Amino acid sequence: MGGRAGDVLVDRLCAVLPDDHPLASRRSIPLAALARERFVSYSADRVPAFHQRIVGACIEAGFQPNIVQEAAHIYMIMALVAGRLGVALIPGSAAASGHRGVVRLPIAGSSRLLETRIDVVHPRSGASAAVVNVLSHCCRRSSLTSS
Repeated sequence: MGGRAGDVLVDRLCAVLPDDHPLASRRSIPLAALARERFVSYSADRVPAFHQRIVGACIEAGFQPNIVQEAAHIYMIMALVAGRLGVALIPGSAAASGHRGVVRLPIAGSSRLLETRIDVVHPRSGASAAVVNVLSHCCRRSSLTSS
């Protein structure tokens, strides 16, 4: 029984800044533009994969992030950014849900550390309606978050 595999969702991290931040009016920013900023980040203890990815992406961009506050929940991170405690990097799909007082900006560049890929293996033929619906939904979400 053969299967087909492929990316069904690619979610990129984006920058979340207070809505009155000097960079807030840009269409996108290079990660290095945040080098002198204070960061709110995922907790290194409770969400280590995202914490490590964010630190790694910043190091790849040429700086060590100044993390001033950590949180485990995405909405707490956005609330801390809205409170002007710092800036954050969060998945674009989560940032798309919006939060009062913040803006989300795509990060220019092609670092793989900024991407989360979800792959699905499914039958080559005869996929159930449920599989077809899930794949269709994921592809729509992927196109929404990558723009």
